[in-house]
Order: sequence, then structure tokens, then C-alpha cells
Amino acid sequence: MNKQLIIIISIVALVGIGFFASQAGSENKATMQSNVPTNTPVTNEGSANETVTPDEGAKSFTLTEVSTHSKAEDCWMAIEGNVYDVTPYIQKQIHPGGAAILFGCGKDSTAIFNLRPKDNKPHSQNARNMLEKYFIGTLVQ
Repeated sequence: MNKQLIIIISIVALVGIGFFASQAGSENKATMQSNVPTNTPVTNEGSANETVTPDEGAKSFTLTEVSTHSKAEDCWMAIEGNVYDVTPYIQKQIHPGGAAILFGCGKDSTAIFNLRPKDNKPHSQNARNMLEKYFIGTLVQ
């Protein structure tokens, strides 16, 4: 009888731990998602070109404003109507294309992002997802 009770208690404990671990994972995911600004464009899986429009509360920048941030130590880019401050990414020196990222500083870099100059291929979905972290607003005319 004691062995059966120990087995039952062990099973209940494991199920409980699994439940709480899954809840913690859900909370962490929700927290991570809540840290992404609501005005961040979200790309739907399976369709790299379909994005959700940023909130009207997003800060707006002109291309003239973006052009004043054209150096490695202060680099903004406009890509597909959104503006990104990629300075922290450049400072990490982890861009797979090396210094090629600097060609987009202070510009509308949509064409460069969609067809990389070195191989005429678009950036990966992973690269698109990384952009969300650097979103600072939208581009206006």
C-alpha cells in the first residue's frame, strides 16, 4: 500500500510540476510579447509580405530626419515604411554581411533589405524578425 501511495504522490507531483512549468513558460512568452511595442509590425508566418499596420500612436519620421542618422555610431534605416534604429546591432558587430549594413544607414533601405547587393537574395525571416527589436516609428512623406 505504501508503494502505491508513493507512486500516486510522485505522479501527482510530476503532473503539478509540468503544469506550473507550462504556465511559467506561457507567462514568459506573454511577458516577452508585451515588451514588444504594440506599434511593431508583425509578420505573419508563411507570408513574408503580409504585415499588420502599426498603431496610430507610433512616432513618425521623415526621410530627412532618418538621413541625419547615417553613421555606424548612429544608424537609422527606413524599411518598408518603418524606421529602425539599428545602432545597437551594428555595435555588436554580428551582421553576417559585415560592414554592408552601413550602406543602409540614413536611407530608405527597403531595396537593399529585400535584395542584398552581394547576392541579390532577400534577407531571411529571422532578419525580418530581428528588425522588430529596433523599431522606433513609421516613415512619412
